[in-house]
Amino acid sequence: MRARPLREVVVTGMGVIGPHGFDVEEMFQRLRRGESGIRRIEHFDTSWCPCKIGGTVEGFDARHFFRDRETLRIVRLMDKVHQWALAASHLALVDAGLEEAVLSASRDRQGSGAGTRRARSGWASTSERDCRAGR
Repeated sequence: MRARPLREVVVTGMGVIGPHGFDVEEMFQRLRRGESGIRRIEHFDTSWCPCKIGGTVEGFDARHFFRDRETLRIVRLMDKVHQWALAASHLALVDAGLEEAVLSASRDRQGSGAGTRRARSGWASTSERDCRAGR
């Protein structure tokens, strides 16, 4: 039996959710100006932790990215890191001009990929625990 040739699909779009904001152009401009996205960690007590700074995402609200009630319900059950990845994927589709095409496509023909600089799943919910363990 011969293997079927794979079809390659390329989506050219960028999306970002990060310490420099939620807009690709704004992020690039802030990086070019040399602005740091690192700031004091304030979302948990760091008094017992040797590191008190990090690249935190400020002001993220899933309602700004997802309007469908069912999608919002599902997204709110996710860890923050997964919410950010999904929102960045959404922004990449919009940037590529493919949002409407994907939304109108058959659900069994859809796919999404996201790349992050941190592969560890659930980081937002485990960062305090790791810090306590000295990792």
